[in-house]
Amino acid sequence: MNDSIKLLINPLKREISLTAKSNLLEVFLAEGVNIPVLCNKNASCGKCRVVVKAEASPVTEIEALSLGETLISEGYRLACKTEILGSGEVFIPVESREDLLESAYFGNELTAIRNKDFPYPVKHGIDHAGSDRKYLAAVDMGTTTLTGYLFDYGGNFLSNCSCFNPTILYGCDIITRITNLKNSDDFQKLRNSLLAEIKRLLNTLCFRAKGIDADDGQPTGPDSICKIAVCGNTIMQHIFMGINPVEIGLFPYRPVVKDLLHMNAIELKDFHIIGLSGDAEVVIAPSVSGFIGGDAVCGVLATGLHKSSEPCLLIDLGTNGEMALNYRGKIFAASASAGPAFEGYQIGSGMRATIGAIDFVRIDDESNIHYSVIGGVNPKGLCGTGAISAVSSMIKAGILNEKGHIIPPLMTGRIRKGSMVIATENETSTGRTIVLTDKDIELIQQAKAAFASGITCLLHAAGLETEHLKKILIAGAFGSSMDMESLKTIGLIPYKTDAEIVFVGNAAGAGIVMTLLCEDAEREAIEVAGAMQTVEFAFMKEFEDEFMEALFFRTNAIC
Repeated sequence: MNDSIKLLINPLKREISLTAKSNLLEVFLAEGVNIPVLCNKNASCGKCRVVVKAEASPVTEIEALSLGETLISEGYRLACKTEILGSGEVFIPVESREDLLESAYFGNELTAIRNKDFPYPVKHGIDHAGSDRKYLAAVDMGTTTLTGYLFDYGGNFLSNCSCFNPTILYGCDIITRITNLKNSDDFQKLRNSLLAEIKRLLNTLCFRAKGIDADDGQPTGPDSICKIAVCGNTIMQHIFMGINPVEIGLFPYRPVVKDLLHMNAIELKDFHIIGLSGDAEVVIAPSVSGFIGGDAVCGVLATGLHKSSEPCLLIDLGTNGEMALNYRGKIFAASASAGPAFEGYQIGSGMRATIGAIDFVRIDDESNIHYSVIGGVNPKGLCGTGAISAVSSMIKAGILNEKGHIIPPLMTGRIRKGSMVIATENETSTGRTIVLTDKDIELIQQAKAAFASGITCLLHAAGLETEHLKKILIAGAFGSSMDMESLKTIGLIPYKTDAEIVFVGNAAGAGIVMTLLCEDAEREAIEVAGAMQTVEFAFMKEFEDEFMEALFFRTNAIC
C-alpha cells in the first residue's frame, strides 16, 4: 500500500494529501487546482509548468525537450509527466496559474445585463416567499471557458466571473474529448471535473455578491441559489446532464436530448458536487443537433438574429466556430471547428484574456514593435486579440508571406526568420520572452480558415454570396475588443464585404441570462431551436477547397 504524503501548493497556500507515485496533474485535477493543459496530457503543449521541490520521478525526455536545461536546473517540471514520490512543495509559476477567476472582456452583453436591457420582461417564475435562497445564476459552458452571472430575485445583476473549463484537459476540442473517453470511469472523471469547477464558479459569484448584498446568517454558496440556467454546445450539455456523449461523435451525430429541460437539482445526477440544494430549479437550454447546441440558440436569441429582415450573419469566435445566418425567415446554422487559438490557447506564449495579457500589437514603419497589456502591468502572455492583431500587423509590415512564414526583408533584434519577439524577458512578468513563431501563426491560419470557409459555405447553402450580406455580428469572449480591420486583414471576414459589422460580446451568455430571467425568452428559445436548420460542412464538396484556399494570407490586402 502506498504511503500518504503531504504536498504544499504555492502560492495558493493549500496543503493536500496524496499517495506516493501519484501523477501531479491528476492530483491537481482531483483537487480543483487548474493549470492550462491543451494536449490530452501528452506533454506536447508544454503549458503545465510547475516548480517541484519534492522527491519526484526522473525528468522525462519530452520534458527535457520542452523545458530546456535552464528551466530543468531551476526545478521546473511538466505536471502531466511528473509523479510525486515524497512530501514537499510545488510552486505554480505565474504563467501557469488559472486560479484567478477574472476576465477582461465581458463585452457589450454585460452592459445590457447590468441594465436589464432585454426585449422581454423580467419574469422568472420563482416564488421566494420565506426562502433563504436568494440568488439566480446563469452559466455559459464554453468549450474552453466557463462564464457565470449572478442575480437577485428582481433580476438585478450582482456579479460575474469566468474560469478555465477543466474538460479541456481531455482535449482542446470537443471531438478529441469524447474520443478519449475509453470507458465509463473516464467519463465520470471528466464530468466530475466540470461539476466541481461549476461549483467553484458559483462560489465565487456568491462571494462577490455578498459584498453587495450582505446578509449574515444566510447561505452564501451554491446552496443559496434557487434557480440556475445553463447552456453550452450539445456535448457539453450532455456531459452536464450525466449523459455520455460518445454517440454524438458518430454518424449521424444525433444528440440524446434536444429539448429545453426543467428539473429540480435532485434529478440531476451527482448534483451534490455542484453544491446546489435539491429543490433548486435547473434549466438547460434547447439544442438543435449534435454540433449546434444551446449556446448557439442562446446567441441567436440574444442578438435577435431570428428577427432580422435582411441577410444577417452571427459568428461566435470560439473553439467550435458556431455561426448562424438568417435569410428570408430561415436560420441556417453550422459549426466549423477552429480550435482554441483565438482564445489564447495552443499558442506558445498564449493565455486567456486576463490581467497581464497582451491584447494589441502594432509594428511601425521602423519595424519597432508596440503593444498594450490588459491591466497596464508587465506582460505575461499573448491573448487571442493580441495574436490576431500581431498577425495583421505583420502582414501590413510585409514580414509575413502568404503561406504564413515570417520572412522579414530586414532582420532586427526582434524580428527574425520564423519568429518575432513581442516582449523581451526584461519586459515580462515571467522573465521569459513573449514570442510569435511560424508554428503559432499556422494555428491562427487554421482557425481563420475554418471561419472563412465556413462563412462562404453557409452563405452558399442559403443561396447567397458575400455581397448579399447586410450585417455581420461578431460574438465571443473578446467580441467587443477586436477591431474589424485586423479580422479583415487576416482574412477571417470576407475582404469584399460592405456589411455592417457589430461586436456583440458573449451572446451565448446574454441569451442564457434572458432564458433564466424572462419566461417569454425561454419560450422563444424553444421556437428558435425549432427553426434552426443545421448545415453539415462535412457533406459539402466545396468546403475542403474553400478551407485550403482560405489558409493563405492576402499579403497585398490593405484594409
